[in-house]
Amino acid sequence: MLQHIAKTLGDVFGKSFIFRTWDAEFVVLFPNTILEVFMGRCTRVRTSLQRRYPKQIRIGYTWADGVFSARNLVREAQSIMRCENVQDLSGERTAFLEEHAMHRDTPEARQTFVAYFQPKVDMRDGSLAGAEALVRGIDSMGNIIPPGQFIETLEKNGSIRELDLYMLESVLKQLSQWKSQGLPAVRVSVNISRFTLFNPTSLASILAIQSHYPEIPAEQIELEITETAGDMEKATLASIVDNFREFGIEFDLDDFGSRYANISMFSSIRFNTIKLDRSLVNDLPDNEISRMLVENIVTICKNFGMRCVAEGVETRLQEAALLKAGCIYAQGYYYSKPLPPGKFEKEFLQKGN
Repeated sequence: MLQHIAKTLGDVFGKSFIFRTWDAEFVVLFPNTILEVFMGRCTRVRTSLQRRYPKQIRIGYTWADGVFSARNLVREAQSIMRCENVQDLSGERTAFLEEHAMHRDTPEARQTFVAYFQPKVDMRDGSLAGAEALVRGIDSMGNIIPPGQFIETLEKNGSIRELDLYMLESVLKQLSQWKSQGLPAVRVSVNISRFTLFNPTSLASILAIQSHYPEIPAEQIELEITETAGDMEKATLASIVDNFREFGIEFDLDDFGSRYANISMFSSIRFNTIKLDRSLVNDLPDNEISRMLVENIVTICKNFGMRCVAEGVETRLQEAALLKAGCIYAQGYYYSKPLPPGKFEKEFLQKGN
């Protein structure tokens, strides 16, 4: 296998910049090229190796324009590579649910993970402007478990992708039920981890899930990624986002401002929504610098056709400061905590019916 991999890499890329860095890991540096040529050769390598060794090889690649650090690119490609499963068995979400199921009397009780919905509101009049689906766990006693107690474990054991896909299907199923009841359509954002985003099979899996609910238009669902995904080279992230967008799938950028993200991402990656991190909102009423930052971000969003949503709004003063800064959409405990589907339906969807 190693000999065949080395030969394939040499045939496709040439042998000058091919390194064997571990027992079963190779690194290729391919400078002085354009994105289309590089991606084409990566596709050739993937197709050739996976045809001969299906589900046995992980491949990660990234590309940078202009000045770059080889060390950083290699680390980034390795990170993307680790997002890929070497075994992508059919029925993986079913197996995931069975592994985490509680054997109780009803189908609902057997679900260890459920989707809660937190509303996004138009602060000008308090009307519903959308919702975010948030995962919650249920223990054997029926108690709610916050995601902070299990997300990291699922990331480490590789199950986070199955959870992401399960949550997407749960949300689509709920939207379908609301539609059948004649309730108003609500646009919902679903969180997706970087492990799922960079897995090459995820787009096909997401499209397959969506195909089960043709009555729900693609634009009613948005995938929400955290600002940490911006650690990737902009060209790499933009390429992935563009691939999804070809099928009508839009993206939100969550937690913006939590890690001083590069504003230039706006010029190369077309997000549908930018969500201001609560760290920008907390002291907004009394902090002139925070106010100026929010005003500038809102202006950039307007110029690039993106919606700006403030997270973590908890007081009337924060709401007033956001409106003064030009931000009109928000979510937070000031309006509502995340709610189970039935309660969200009653408080936000049935009002006008």
